[in-house]
Amino acid sequence: MGPIILTCGTAYSQDITPQSLVSLLAKDTNLLIAVGPKQTPLTSLASEFSLILPPPGTPLISHFPERDAPATVIPVEVAASPVLSPDLPPVWFSGVPFALGSSPHIVPLLRAPPQ
Repeated sequence: MGPIILTCGTAYSQDITPQSLVSLLAKDTNLLIAVGPKQTPLTSLASEFSLILPPPGTPLISHFPERDAPATVIPVEVAASPVLSPDLPPVWFSGVPFALGSSPHIVPLLRAPPQ
């Protein structure tokens, strides 16, 4: 089975539950999950996947590098990766910041700049 992409914003399908995701993982399905700024029942699964989320409503703000875009949007360079096309331009990220735990099953696609 190919990857399944889920976005967890303020509303989500009633058939997407923590139990259904665990069932998919048991079938060797890859999941790409994007979380929104508001908590949902799926947000509680973050720690199970070794993701460390900030408290609800924590904004992503970066004042460096200087740019015309709002401080809540940051440019993220796309590093070489076996799952992404080469030579992609920077991605302008706006969303929920989080840290990665030590799970060997996590494959980061984008990493925020160090400053």
